[in-house]
Amino acid sequence: MSPSTVIVILLLGVLLFGGRLPEIARDIGKGFLEFQHGMNEWSREAKKTVFDENSSSSSGSAKPAEDSIPTTKADVQETSAPKFEPPPEE
Repeated sequence: MSPSTVIVILLLGVLLFGGRLPEIARDIGKGFLEFQHGMNEWSREAKKTVFDENSSSSSGSAKPAEDSIPTTKADVQETSAPKFEPPPEE
């Protein structure tokens, strides 16, 4: 928006609303904050629902059994990948 457009909009706001302009701006700000709060609440609920579904669909419980947690380096299996060998040059 150009500066002249902003000035015209502000003048129209002052003419139409006069002394109530700060009150209206405050109400708009409160409404925006309530909207953001509602969206954050909805997002938290959605994440919680997805997390709960994922944890219940895995091996029955969200907490692993104490026996399955490796305690020493000997308990941890080393994983290995095949060694990369570049193709032979012709």
